[in-house]
Amino acid sequence: MDDASVRDFRKILDGLLKITKKLCALEKAIAEAASRNDTDELNRLVTGAQPDLMQFRGLDHKRLQFQERNGWKDMKLSDILAVLPPEGRNALSPVAENLEAELRLFQEARDAAETIMQVRLKDIQIALAGSPQPHAFHDSLA
Repeated sequence: MDDASVRDFRKILDGLLKITKKLCALEKAIAEAASRNDTDELNRLVTGAQPDLMQFRGLDHKRLQFQERNGWKDMKLSDILAVLPPEGRNALSPVAENLEAELRLFQEARDAAETIMQVRLKDIQIALAGSPQPHAFHDSLA
């Protein structure tokens, strides 16, 4: 892989790292809002996340295309680093390691938010199960 290709791949990985950090903070905020049962904040956060999610998908698509063009289809970043010459590996290792760590943090934050939302949903289901059912309206004058 030539220097220009290493720079191009690093640019993609840097973009993914930046947006993943942003999404991780968002998932933490979602978990906090869910734990407070703040539906207005949840709606605001989820709606506001759409552009970031689209950006992430776009960058990930670029990454996949880049990997396929370079014969690395279906390879993990660690596998790609292993097949690179030392100078390419040295240029990409820091961002690849940071990205993998940030993706793990994102998954943990996402799992926590999901768990809290499932608990809130169960609370709602329990509340609804215990509430009186509305009766059909009968007009006695008709």
